[in-house]
Amino acid sequence: LYKIISSEIEDGIPGVVDIKVIEKHRENLLLGASGDLSDLFWAIHNEESPDEIKKTALRYDYIELFPSNDIKTRLVYKNIVKLGKELNIPVVATGDCHYYGQGDEIYRRVVKEFKGGADDNNQQYLRNTEDMLKAFAYLGEKDSYDVVIKNSNLIADMIEQVKPLSTDPSEFEIPGADDFITKEATSKAVFIYGGHLSPTIEERLISELKIIKSNGFSSFYMLAHLLAKYAHENGQP
Repeated sequence: LYKIISSEIEDGIPGVVDIKVIEKHRENLLLGASGDLSDLFWAIHNEESPDEIKKTALRYDYIELFPSNDIKTRLVYKNIVKLGKELNIPVVATGDCHYYGQGDEIYRRVVKEFKGGADDNNQQYLRNTEDMLKAFAYLGEKDSYDVVIKNSNLIADMIEQVKPLSTDPSEFEIPGADDFITKEATSKAVFIYGGHLSPTIEERLISELKIIKSNGFSSFYMLAHLLAKYAHENGQP
């Protein structure tokens, strides 16, 4: 997974990974077709040949469906459920959650406007199991149960419990990290507010640094700072 992420960064196209890179490092990874964002969805939507649709579907270990009120999207999803049964690929209902409650999409829309805006919908809120069953009731009682409950648990049971990062703080201790972040933070404060810091700024600076150091976070902050600095110096946003 780290090699795949690194390849995306090296190619300079944020969020896009070449399928050849994924296939090269496919072992021990679960690959899912992501709802109406996937090539499988659009292959069915655009009525490509059955062979092409099957070829696309067989790339994946499971296929996701998102809650949607759009009739055309629901028709595609019904076809995906049939295809999943035919090819023995689990079809799983996922929330595609981007915010907590129904109606909260306004906050996400405001944030996205600052990044140029984009199409959005009001269906990407967190649902419980009962809500999900209602959202996929159009599939019929058995199929809605399978995609919401049965297959979700099936995929969850396929996922090995791993720790992507160690939880042992001592493994991330960098000698001199306390002094480093104190120097960097103080230097930045002086750059922003001038050589003589006001009592309010100075007290806040001391307080924030104390919290970071007392909780053993100095090395994490130092590492984050150095990574960001390296990225900026090498033309990465």
